[in-house]
Amino acid sequence: GSLQGVALTDIAAGETGSVAIKGVFRLPKVGAAVIGQGETLTFDSSADSFVDNQATPSSGDVTGSCAVAASPAGSGAETVDVLLTGVPGTVAS
Repeated sequence: GSLQGVALTDIAAGETGSVAIKGVFRLPKVGAAVIGQGETLTFDSSADSFVDNQATPSSGDVTGSCAVAASPAGSGAETVDVLLTGVPGTVAS
């Protein structure tokens, strides 16, 4: 789907569970990406990580104002603080 969230507990495949769709979370990012605070982010579905909004989205990636960098993260950083806004994004086809 186009709404991003963070599981609050382990959820087995095919099961349901609690998910936060708003708030700031430290999440994985593509190591080479340079991300500025306040920048909208793209979720790279093949890397299972966030990347800067200059990346060209591939099929399954999620773009838009659903995720915003809460702090900067430079090249080499493996995580970024992400503000999930609760707003649906756009899934690239």
